[in-house]
Amino acid sequence: MITEKERAYINEFHSIQNERNEKYMIFVKTVTTMAIGFLGIMLSLADTEKMSCMKHLFYSITITSTALGILASLITSFGEIISLTGLRNKIQDRALKLRDGIDIEVPLSNDIKWFEMFHYIWVFSFLCALVSATRFSWF
Repeated sequence: MITEKERAYINEFHSIQNERNEKYMIFVKTVTTMAIGFLGIMLSLADTEKMSCMKHLFYSITITSTALGILASLITSFGEIISLTGLRNKIQDRALKLRDGIDIEVPLSNDIKWFEMFHYIWVFSFLCALVSATRFSWF
């Protein structure tokens, strides 16, 4: 049986976790939107016919890294949705079992961790794009 103090900690944990998830997704959406705008600007303003070899290399790295970062951020967002859906289903199963009088501990952990790899990919991609865009502007 859960005491009131434990229930208060659980409720506080869930409220903080919900706030964290909301802010994280807002951050991902903002960075993705900015990256799409940056990609559009880079594609429209560059004249690739008059570029030197090094400038064209950094331009290509910038475009590729930005596109990879956008793709990885979308996969990260989708992974968060899948993860929350799985957690919701586990909570629903537990609630149904409790309603039927069966008190079985169903682990409420998130087992889907594959999308966390894409978080690191999009951060790394955007950092590479930023560095290569800086190098692109030097040539």
